[in-house]
Amino acid sequence: MDKKYERFDLRIEYKSFVGDKPIVIISNLPLSQLIAEYPELNASQFQLYTPAEWNEVKSVFTASWNNNMKYKMRDIRHADMDGYLEGDTEQIIKNIETSTVEDKALANFDKESLLSALECLNENQKRRITLYYFHDLTYRQIAEIDSVSDKSVRESISGAIKKLKKLL
Repeated sequence: MDKKYERFDLRIEYKSFVGDKPIVIISNLPLSQLIAEYPELNASQFQLYTPAEWNEVKSVFTASWNNNMKYKMRDIRHADMDGYLEGDTEQIIKNIETSTVEDKALANFDKESLLSALECLNENQKRRITLYYFHDLTYRQIAEIDSVSDKSVRESISGAIKKLKKLL
């Protein structure tokens, strides 16, 4: 039997969707006929649109999502790797409390876990991970040191990260 409606979940398409009715039903049938023919549908859980109405609503959702992504990407571009966000970080730093003993203990535990996991890597991976993450060298710089290709270094570091993820 062919369904005379299309179901659309806004939470899947628009990750930042907030609302009480995330399910959209697109159909030319009136609500009463739709519920009569398809009793599995619960009218309180979805919004009903005709295809023409849905095209208008979808364009508004898409424009809003694109706008949100534009601002999110702007924030990413203006933040550095340590989370510094120009203009905002100074205000946040004024309000930060000093770390507690528990925070220091957890950080020390994490450091010990990482060091023991690094011991499970082969010598090349361990050296390359150390050079890349702790000495801020690029793949190309590490490749020059090891007299290998950039691709070899990239694959080695990628493999090391996969191993570390399994261990941690």
